Amino acid sequence: QEKDKCKFQFTSADKLKIQIGVSKISKQDSVVSGDSSLQTKTENGKYLLALSDGNESSEYGKMKSKTVILSLENLLNEKIENERIRNLLIENIKEKYENVSVDACLLDLYSQNAELIKNKSCATYVKKDSIVQTLLQDDNQIDLEDNTIIVMCSDGVIQSTKEYITKDLWIQFYL
Repeated sequence: QEKDKCKFQFTSADKLKIQIGVSKISKQDSVVSGDSSLQTKTENGKYLLALSDGNESSEYGKMKSKTVILSLENLLNEKIENERIRNLLIENIKEKYENVSVDACLLDLYSQNAELIKNKSCATYVKKDSIVQTLLQDDNQIDLEDNTIIVMCSDGVIQSTKEYITKDLWIQFYL
């Protein structure tokens, strides 16, 4: 009788498409980078883009940042509908790994919005048309439109230029 049963799973088509680019390099005097990143589609159909900085260029720093990324991915794959509980769990990750930065963006291409989850991380830059926003904290909701650009980077990128006193200006200018 099992042969006669058929299961279907219907999903909604995304209204937007996503393109992801990643660039990574370790510090000049180190073979290992303490940064970890993740780009994945979660089980609930959203896209998770995450960057974590272990705050040291070593295997230990890499392990710390990778652990934070995997913890965040596991949490967001859980079907936790209660936003308050979900936020408490995210706060727990932030406290447990307090010296590790987290910069994450949860994209919902169907409802056309994104949510930022940040802890001790650098600014996230959002470009719509010719306007560039600099977002410094989490709980930012971003309305996505065609050609919206979201840039997340670690402190090494921000500090890589000596030409600007205000270090994040060069990214704003470039965008």
